[in-house]
Amino acid sequence: MKRLLVTLLTAICGAALVGAYLVPTAEAAPYTPKNGVVFNNSSGPKASERRIQTTIDQAISATPRGATITMAMYLFNQYSTADRLISAHRRGVNVQFLIDDGAAHGALSKLKKALGTNKQARSFVTKCKRSCMSNTAGSTIHVKYYLFSQSGNAKNVSIISSANPHGVNIYNSFNNSHTIVNNAVMYNSLRKYFADMLKDQTNLSYYRTTRTGAYTVYFYPRRPVRIHYLDVLKTVKCQTAKNMGSKGRTVVRLGMWGFTNPRMDVAKKLWSLHNAGCKVDVTLNRGRASRTIMRQLLVKSKKHGQMTVADAWRDKNRNDYAESYIHHKALIVNGWVEGRNQRLVYTGSQNLTSNGSLYNDDMVLRIAHTPTYFAYSKNFSYIQKKAAKRLRSTPPPIVLKSKRHDARGLTPDQYTDRMTELSIDS
Repeated sequence: MKRLLVTLLTAICGAALVGAYLVPTAEAAPYTPKNGVVFNNSSGPKASERRIQTTIDQAISATPRGATITMAMYLFNQYSTADRLISAHRRGVNVQFLIDDGAAHGALSKLKKALGTNKQARSFVTKCKRSCMSNTAGSTIHVKYYLFSQSGNAKNVSIISSANPHGVNIYNSFNNSHTIVNNAVMYNSLRKYFADMLKDQTNLSYYRTTRTGAYTVYFYPRRPVRIHYLDVLKTVKCQTAKNMGSKGRTVVRLGMWGFTNPRMDVAKKLWSLHNAGCKVDVTLNRGRASRTIMRQLLVKSKKHGQMTVADAWRDKNRNDYAESYIHHKALIVNGWVEGRNQRLVYTGSQNLTSNGSLYNDDMVLRIAHTPTYFAYSKNFSYIQKKAAKRLRSTPPPIVLKSKRHDARGLTPDQYTDRMTELSIDS
């Protein structure tokens, strides 16, 4: 009997061990990108902070030999991403990497050393002088898009984000990222933008659009100047269907990293919609918004009181390195907009600033998809509740304790431009 028990236990244990080795873990399963929006949570655990970065890193690791990775961004400091890109290059993936000329970090230097800088080679790291399509002081490569001709079982993969592969966008700020798979129209349009940017030639009239399914992308710079968010707001009517908006009132919500005096036109339109009865709220950063903008938004309406304006800027030691802030560049509308009742999201990389509107390599992404609208609305509400403070009056000017003026340091031209934007205010 004792021998029988030993035999049975041995068999059971052996089966368990075999099962442990034969059943694949989630981490070992092949990765394939999927359609959808991802938000990071910079006030949550590390895994939620890195949600966006993880999707990019996984897509890189799942790119097969012979495929092409194309990336353009403003900032970069992630060794995890650099190492994956280097590994991809070494296994035969073409890695083409374009970044703003003000970016500098050890991870970027490591990537540049491994890939080289020859734009004619199959892999390279390169920069433009200022913006690729503008030589105006302070203009930048401000887009953040990541393309994969194939990743896992998906082809023509496009990731359009508000986030750079950089610590400040991972751990300090709230961001969004949209993955679009098996869509050759979107992928090829973004590849064309990359090729046009690589020319490094001034073209302030570059503006064009691409529409495919629920998505439309607007590429900048643009002449004559048109502010897309303002154009959208001009189509909004405050009365909507009973099953739309909030009790028949159109809902307009804005989450914006930079909102400065040159875009007072947008601030005035937001307030006029609030005054007309739309349900409007704005989440911004006190450290990246002009006081005159905040003052305009906070004007009380005789009929509807004060608009909800939330400040997500947290810079406790006043060194201009915020510990927490909103980095979205997003407008969402639920109600009557663009000629009918619908729910729309506008996001991408473009801030409501002079450079964002006039000179940067930037884009706006429009998504006509109800679940995506509600995902953004939920995220905005979370930021307002957990990471922002409602403003009731215009806050006093911020007096810095140090000479630092940006999370990565600005070039002299960029510093002059930023100070010009913020000091117009009185």
